[in-house]
Amino acid sequence: MTETRPLPRCIAADFDFCLAHFGANFDGILDVFIQRGVPEQLAREAEMAAENRGFTFEIFIEEVRQRAGFLHRKLPREESIGAELQAWLAASLQLYPDVPRIIARWMQQGIPLVIVTFGNANYQHAKITQTGLLHTAAHFVSASQRKVDVIRALRTQYPEGPIYYLEDKVTELDSVRDAGIPDICTVRVDRPDSPYAHVHGAYAHALARDLLEVDQMIALMRRARERGRS
Repeated sequence: MTETRPLPRCIAADFDFCLAHFGANFDGILDVFIQRGVPEQLAREAEMAAENRGFTFEIFIEEVRQRAGFLHRKLPREESIGAELQAWLAASLQLYPDVPRIIARWMQQGIPLVIVTFGNANYQHAKITQTGLLHTAAHFVSASQRKVDVIRALRTQYPEGPIYYLEDKVTELDSVRDAGIPDICTVRVDRPDSPYAHVHGAYAHALARDLLEVDQMIALMRRARERGRS
């Protein structure tokens, strides 16, 4: 008897600004330092530098200290910064409204959902856990690694059938197309608050405003494949 496998065979998805975001308080993380006299632009530069290193609160604080001239002394009220950053995260991080219902549907259909996210493994794991997001597995990509290598490994793990790769950062989708990995449907999830919303890609990718539209794409793909078999 032939095993019936779900279609798509697997869904890989970025986490930040694809499945989850920080609501209206995205810049609240900067306020922790602005309230201590750190210029906003300096705090913003420190945040970007920390992101490139694999963001953690400790790395962010270190980057601020280096830029604000506090390399050998503490920032004002530094002992409470960690707790304030944790409070910001707990109050701000949330799944997009469309995510819980659609993810639950995919999981009920037996489709593996694999999170592929850049950043420090402990920090990203804590964020995913906080949201309660249903998922099959999570891959944490460090600054020395590439997301495309995770997608290539998923193609080996799930060798038959289409894999959908959902991502708000179009250059990551471009990398998958450059790599020539077969039967990967690259989908740009176009969240309006994504920091990459205005970045142009080298390739044309499927475009979805939310997971509901991705689910509709999947339904069309299934019907097309069923017609092809009939």
